Amino acid sequence: METLTRVRNMLREGDSSRHVFEGLYKSSINIKLKDIKNMDRVQYLITSLAWQRYGNSTLAETYQQLADDVEDDTVQDIEKTIISRANMLQSMGDSNRALEVLENFQKKYPTESDFLMDWKQAQARIKRQSNKKRKHDMMTNQADMLQYAIPPYSEDFFNAVHDNAEQLMLKMEYEKALTVLDEVHDFIRETDQTAQLGYNLILQATIHLRTNDIEASIPILIEAMSLSKRSNDAKNYYRAAIKLAEAFVRTKEPENVKKSIFLLESIFPKVLLTKSKLLTSDLYLTYAEALDISGNECDVLEYIVLAEDGNLSRNGHEVPTTSNTSFQNDGAGK
Repeated sequence: METLTRVRNMLREGDSSRHVFEGLYKSSINIKLKDIKNMDRVQYLITSLAWQRYGNSTLAETYQQLADDVEDDTVQDIEKTIISRANMLQSMGDSNRALEVLENFQKKYPTESDFLMDWKQAQARIKRQSNKKRKHDMMTNQADMLQYAIPPYSEDFFNAVHDNAEQLMLKMEYEKALTVLDEVHDFIRETDQTAQLGYNLILQATIHLRTNDIEASIPILIEAMSLSKRSNDAKNYYRAAIKLAEAFVRTKEPENVKKSIFLLESIFPKVLLTKSKLLTSDLYLTYAEALDISGNECDVLEYIVLAEDGNLSRNGHEVPTTSNTSFQNDGAGK
């Protein structure tokens, strides 16, 4: 068993094929000479994995079949064999057959399989990998279809995708919108379009806020702020900061509400200078909510009215500020 364990570790670490097959040969001899019971299946499984790793799918399937044919003593042993077979099929690109193998195991042993976790974890992992590949293919196909109208992975392309996500959000189809955003996220990173990546993260976080998954939104918004700060992308920085302040307020935890007020006050003057009615309106409304939760109700109504009107000033009243108001030093990630 120690020899097989070393072989398995060599496979995981990418050791040379010569060392791997030498180990398998020694193990096979030991099993036969010492008449070790219940080791044939393990030997066949690891040999199958070795041939799969080093490019001979025919021999890999042959040894997998030998493992399948060994009479197992327990359902747990059968489970290990089934998982190995499913993994091999998945690595060969046949995720449908891999999932079918696992489903057949569940059907054959309905009671026992309810109490076993390994096959369920393998099933979930294969489904995730399959979905990720499908999303990648969808994105590639979408790019191919749009290449004559919009250059693939250009700024216009990502603008169109984000517009589509926003339309889905308006229809409250949040799951679809999140899928659309997730599909292009890695592609944006590859093209190094920082502004598009920041906006993508902000839209994802906005969906989490609308579905009341506040905890999921916070790290995404902190990442968006950090990214925008490094690239001097002021508007996306302020968008992310306001959304992060909203997330803090909605936790209703006193310390988080304090963070929210500090964050908003630190960007107040800069947001007003952008002359963006949308940003200013969001800023006023979030600030009003933070004041309300904190028990400071004196200016709440005024800020709500300003938010509704989209005004860019407080009609001569002093703008709330902290001592720290520069874009580069306004509490990002606090």
